Amino acid sequence: MGVKSSIHKSIGQGKIDFKLDWLHPLGRGLSSADCLANEASSNPLSALVGSIFLRQNNIFRGDERLDILLEKAINDSCYRVNFRRPIFDGDRQQQSITFQNTLTPATSVHGIATDSFGSVHGGVRLRRLAIEIDQKWASDSKLTRMVGMRIEQVGSIDDNGHPIRTDSYECPTTFSGNTYDRMLVAKVGTEYLESNDSFFSQFNVLLEQGLPISPHWLRFKRFKVLRRKGVQLGPTFVFSSISFGTVQGDLASHGAFPIGGFNSVRGYGEGTVGTGKSYFVASNELYISVTRLLQGVIFADFGTDLGSGRRVIGDPAGARRKPGYGVGSGVGIRVDSSFGPLRIDYATNMLGGSCIHFGLGYHE
Repeated sequence: MGVKSSIHKSIGQGKIDFKLDWLHPLGRGLSSADCLANEASSNPLSALVGSIFLRQNNIFRGDERLDILLEKAINDSCYRVNFRRPIFDGDRQQQSITFQNTLTPATSVHGIATDSFGSVHGGVRLRRLAIEIDQKWASDSKLTRMVGMRIEQVGSIDDNGHPIRTDSYECPTTFSGNTYDRMLVAKVGTEYLESNDSFFSQFNVLLEQGLPISPHWLRFKRFKVLRRKGVQLGPTFVFSSISFGTVQGDLASHGAFPIGGFNSVRGYGEGTVGTGKSYFVASNELYISVTRLLQGVIFADFGTDLGSGRRVIGDPAGARRKPGYGVGSGVGIRVDSSFGPLRIDYATNMLGGSCIHFGLGYHE
């Protein structure tokens, strides 16, 4: 994985965390820092990630928390400020406000296709500016509900920082025709989560509505659902997940669903199965414990854009001849480490290609 160095300093009830991480890409499946879409690049310095994290608790002596995150890589950046406070009124409630400014390569949608399972950076990067207000409440330990509002501007630039409207395939990068899209989004969601040593169950539903407060602001409905379940069977653990999403209304390519990659259909590069207004992805995994810290896994994934790729403005998937559906299967290992579950997967796809995925966390 490379060299990781950190400095941690506590000040009263606050915390300052300085990090300089070197993450060397392995294959096309690298997953790294929290908000960075750090995709493989021919430039080895693209994997250099520096971050500063500051936290201050009890700012107004009401159990509030202020988090400030600054992350910078060669091709990515993320600046985020989050303030949250609890509300003690019957149910467990929490209000939060977040400001975020990110810059990420749009390789999963606007990359240049290289073969049946890969793509390289196509010179398009997305800058997102967003302010989001959320309120969450939990009536018990398993069910959490959420409502929120987000105002967001998404623009596209080239590698020199100049605003652009189309990619190298002449596909539009925005819906409005400008160099940016704006939207005001209301959202409501719920999560059910239950787990113990031998069982895991999760069910998430999210509905977003784009409110057209101006003629050029995006108007859309977005619906996403996720169902995951796992159960212990002797020395093995069986895990299954399905996810579905769809968008009705105005949809730019930056809001489409990319299919394929580390947390989708393994055996393919990020987004190289398809880019659609709708998607469906299913995954099954069988975990086998080898030692207390090491597990082997056998998996199979399937994903499809449900024939919706051509309905994305400019049809970026069709321009790159993405198949629209894909099957991947393979084997891997999971290692419990001090910085989270280390994951290495080797997968083959239905077109005869293969891919190594390397990162942190379990398959989503």
